[in-house]
Amino acid sequence: MKTILISMTALIFSACGNSQNKEQPFIERSFPTEVNMNPKIINKLITDIKNKKIKNIHSILILKNDYLITEEYFGEQKKEDLHYTASVSKSFASTLLGIAIDKGYFKDNIETVLNKKISDLFPEYKNLISKDSLKNNLRLKHILSMTAGFEWDEHTYPYSDNRNDCNRINNSEEPMKFLFERKLVNIPGNEFYYNGGLSLAISYLIEKYTQMSVETFANKYLFKSLKIDKFDWEQLPNGLFDTDGGLHLKPIDQAKLGYLFLNNGLWKGKQIVSKNWVKEATAMHRKNIDLPDYGYQWWGGNYSALNHSYQMYLASGHGGQKIVVIPEFNTIVVIAQQVFNNPYGDINFISIMSDYIIPALTNKKTIDKTIQISNEDLKQFEGHFASTNSTEFIDFTINNNDLIGTSSNDQKNIFLPVSETIFKTRVMDLIDVYIQFVKDSEGSIISIKSDFAFQHKNYSKTKNDGN
Repeated sequence: MKTILISMTALIFSACGNSQNKEQPFIERSFPTEVNMNPKIINKLITDIKNKKIKNIHSILILKNDYLITEEYFGEQKKEDLHYTASVSKSFASTLLGIAIDKGYFKDNIETVLNKKISDLFPEYKNLISKDSLKNNLRLKHILSMTAGFEWDEHTYPYSDNRNDCNRINNSEEPMKFLFERKLVNIPGNEFYYNGGLSLAISYLIEKYTQMSVETFANKYLFKSLKIDKFDWEQLPNGLFDTDGGLHLKPIDQAKLGYLFLNNGLWKGKQIVSKNWVKEATAMHRKNIDLPDYGYQWWGGNYSALNHSYQMYLASGHGGQKIVVIPEFNTIVVIAQQVFNNPYGDINFISIMSDYIIPALTNKKTIDKTIQISNEDLKQFEGHFASTNSTEFIDFTINNNDLIGTSSNDQKNIFLPVSETIFKTRVMDLIDVYIQFVKDSEGSIISIKSDFAFQHKNYSKTKNDGN
C-alpha cells in the first residue's frame, strides 16, 4: 500500500530519561507519569529501538510541559556528539532571517519584507531577473515557501552527483546568479516544489543586509542566548554558510529551537524572535497532497493517527532528522537518525509517531483486533478505486478469503477487517495503514477514504470495473 503513504518527506521523536547523562539540561527533568504520558508505551519505544525493531535511530528526546521527559542515545551516539541536521538547518535559517527583520536590518516590518520583490531585495541581479516578466512577480514569501516556480532537480541524482542542482549551486562561484538564471516553469506562488537553492538564498540575504556571516549572526543573536556553545555550520566553496543543510548540533540543542517556537519566540523571559515571525513561519502557506504542508522553511499540518487529527509543525531533514512541535500537547519531539537513500527515515518517523508518541500522549490504543468477514461479503469491496487528486489507484481483489490491494506502483498488501467498513494493512512490518470504505445511501461501496499521517486522500470507485 505504498501509494497511500510513501511520498512523504519526514518527521519524528521521543526518549526516556537516561542515567548516563550527567549534564544539567536547559529545562528540568521529569517522568512521563508527571506530565500525563503513558510510561509503558515510552519504555516500549526505547526497548524496540534498542532491540532493532526500529533501526538506525541515534537519539530521541521528548519534552512536555516544560520538562525533559525522555533523552536517549543509541549505538555509538553520545549526548555531547554533534549530529548532522540536514534540512533542519532550513528552519534555523528561517529563524535567523526573522531575527534580522525584527532587529531592523531590512528596514521594514515582517509583512512588508515578505512581500518585497526579489528584484528589490537583490538589486545587483535586477537586470537578470527583469529578463523574464514572470520573475518580476517573485517575492520573498515565494522563496521561503518554496513556491518560486524555478525549474529545479535535486531528486534525480544523489546529492553527491554534480548533476544535482543542489550540488551545482553549492559549488557555483555566484550561487544567486545560478538560481535566478533558472527558467521559471510555474507562476510564483502557484506550486510547491522543493528547492534547496531557495534556502541558500537566506544565507546570502543575511550576509548582505547584516554584514555578518550566518555563523556570526547565529552565534550573536540566537546560539548565545540559547546557550548553544558547540556547533558546526558548513561553509560552501563560494563562501556562503550552507543554510540549505549544513548545520551540525547536539540533539539537546536542536530541541531548544522547538522549545523557543512552542513558547512563541520567548526564551527565559527574553524575546529572541518575535511572536509574529513564529506565527508566520509556522503557518502553512502551501497545502500539499502527498507531503506535509509547508510554511516558511517549516513543514506541518494535520497528522492523522488513531482516528483523530493533530496539528503540528516540524523541522525535517534528509536522513530522518526531525524537530516536531505539537502545541495541543505542549510537546516537542526530536529524533536524530541517518537513513539515507531509502524510505525508512520516513517509515521510522510514522511508526514512532503513530504507534508510540500519540498513544502515549492520548492513552488511545491502536486497533489490533480483526473481525471475520465471509468470502461472499468480501466481494462488495472488490473493484478499481482511483485517486481524485492524481494518477494513483488501488485494485482490490479476493484471493483465498483475503482482500488484496494492489496499488499503482505494483505493491500488494493483504487488508484485514477491523470493522464492517474499516480495513488495515501492515507496511514494511513497521506501520499500520487504515482505509475506510464509504457507502452510498443504498449501501453500495462508492469510495475509499484514507487519512494517514500527513496524507488525506479519497479514491473513487470506477464504474467500468465490472461490478
